[in-house]
Amino acid sequence: MRTVDMGRDTNLRDHLFAATDVHQNLEHDDMNHAPSSPVNNVVETGNFDDGPAPVDDMLDDPFNGTNVTSIADVDPQMSSQLIRSGTDQWITAVDISDPVERQIFLSKKELYSKIHLLALQDKFEFHVSRSSHKMLTVACVDRNCKWMLRASSVKLTSIFMIRKFNHVHTCSVDIRRNAHRHATTSVITEHILRKLDNPHRLYDSTAIARDIECEFGVKITYQKAHRAKVAALHMLHGTPGDSFQKLPSYCHVLGERNPGTLTHIEVDSHNRFHYFFLAFGASVHGYMRYLRPVICIDGSHLKGPYKGTILLATDQNANKQIYPLAWGIVDAETNRSWMWFMSNLKELIGDFAELVFVSDWKNSIFNAIAHLFLQSRHGYCI
Repeated sequence: MRTVDMGRDTNLRDHLFAATDVHQNLEHDDMNHAPSSPVNNVVETGNFDDGPAPVDDMLDDPFNGTNVTSIADVDPQMSSQLIRSGTDQWITAVDISDPVERQIFLSKKELYSKIHLLALQDKFEFHVSRSSHKMLTVACVDRNCKWMLRASSVKLTSIFMIRKFNHVHTCSVDIRRNAHRHATTSVITEHILRKLDNPHRLYDSTAIARDIECEFGVKITYQKAHRAKVAALHMLHGTPGDSFQKLPSYCHVLGERNPGTLTHIEVDSHNRFHYFFLAFGASVHGYMRYLRPVICIDGSHLKGPYKGTILLATDQNANKQIYPLAWGIVDAETNRSWMWFMSNLKELIGDFAELVFVSDWKNSIFNAIAHLFLQSRHGYCI
């Protein structure tokens, strides 16, 4: 076991924390295979021209002849980096409800998600008749329906362009129904990204399921809505494992921006996260100058994929409000974890006769205070 003091060693390798893998129960779309149901109506659409588009693929300018108002679903930050060839005109992203020919998408996955949303909106089902790294052809599940869409990649890029699109359905009304099969977790995830990326809105799983039913007429379970929300949050903010990887950099920036801040990271023998301690410099400064030396300490369980326990050291200001002094993340409330936390706290505030600790009757807290703070006093909550 070793301890890393971020105040002295900030050049940690990227693989400092090999956090345990957490398997997310997410549904994934296989764009290279046709869906398995319904079987009776799925046939190869040989009557469509799904071959390569030699003229379009050989264009030196991938956007030659493209109407810029047909460029949809492009992220504004990414679209601002795309400049139309031969001019200084920026390509502008607009929101188009239905796909059109020569519309471009930044990736095949983005195009596939758009087709799924269209199927939910118009209440029909499709199957993939041809799929590769450079080509995607989809058609209605009814062999007699003329609806189809063919897209291919633009020369030497991951951008996909719709080459041919017949948007008219000639299938029976009985075929077109609420397409639950296309309401997958990944599609819902893409659909709710913008709504989740709003810090002023609480968007829970129940609201997600309600919105999907209102917008598309499809009922999804609470569990599917929750999986979609978790996947969307991971896309927006990264996974918990990614956060562990960024912890050393975060501590380094804290020390630069908040003078007097103390951070400690301890890893196990496999170089994985074990303990973490943090005390903001401003909190320490305020405690040392203005507050009474009476510190309450306690621990509480954490939720999430990695569980653990948070240990807290707090005080009370003149307004009788809780004043956070220091906190730590450990595996559980044990003798070793409390000894480690209290030793870091002692490095901050020292040990003197006027110091008083208040806690519950946990033996691990009593042992740590008795061993480290020989001059202070310790009171119990009754």
